[in-house]
Amino acid sequence: MSLVYRSETHLRSGEFEKAAATAERAAQMSLEYRQDAYHAWALWMLGEVSAHCADPNTEAAEARYYESIRSASELGMRPLIAHSYASLAKLYRGSGQRAESSAHFQTATTMYRDMGMTYWLEKAETETRQLSQG
Repeated sequence: MSLVYRSETHLRSGEFEKAAATAERAAQMSLEYRQDAYHAWALWMLGEVSAHCADPNTEAAEARYYESIRSASELGMRPLIAHSYASLAKLYRGSGQRAESSAHFQTATTMYRDMGMTYWLEKAETETRQLSQG
């Protein structure tokens, strides 16, 4: 999991190549050591890298987010599922797919509310309001 965190740090710092390499390493190691939960997080991180790097790859990001949702669903990892839906919503919003974005924000906000994840709920509700405004 520390590799996922490191990848996110690189991504947020604008070090896209390091972020991608670290996320790939996290995914490989989690498979090698059969750590399914960590693999689900690594898939989400690969989606984040694909969506937010210097040259975004929307199709790759979408595929990774859906893979993360599938893996996390099998393991009952509801917070990760909600995060993946929120990430998909942002991805769709960025590509002008408002209906898809709205649907995924709705799924994420419902899940955050049900789990009592107020910080993330507020973020998702803010994103939803921004989407409806324009």
